[in-house]
Amino acid sequence: MSYLSLSHRYVLIFVIPVEAELKYVIGMLEYIVSRLTSKESVAQAISQIRDGGAENDQDIVSTGCFLNLNCGHNNQYSSEEREKLISLIRRSFGSRLEIV
Repeated sequence: MSYLSLSHRYVLIFVIPVEAELKYVIGMLEYIVSRLTSKESVAQAISQIRDGGAENDQDIVSTGCFLNLNCGHNNQYSSEEREKLISLIRRSFGSRLEIV
């Protein structure tokens, strides 16, 4: 490996082992930017600013929310994470959804 430049060594040692995770994070950031800058989101935000703000929670511009999970693999959520997830799902579906 002595023939490789320092930058190539850095890539081999640090980047390649986490390449999948980096691609995921980059993809999520690209998605967030595209949602925040979509014509619909921008038009709704401009309309609310012109109209003097939102009348209620339903009028607030919403492009989603983040649920910070420590580990969700194989449904291994902590009790607090599970409660937040259930609350988020219920809120998105209204009171029509019953989670067992």
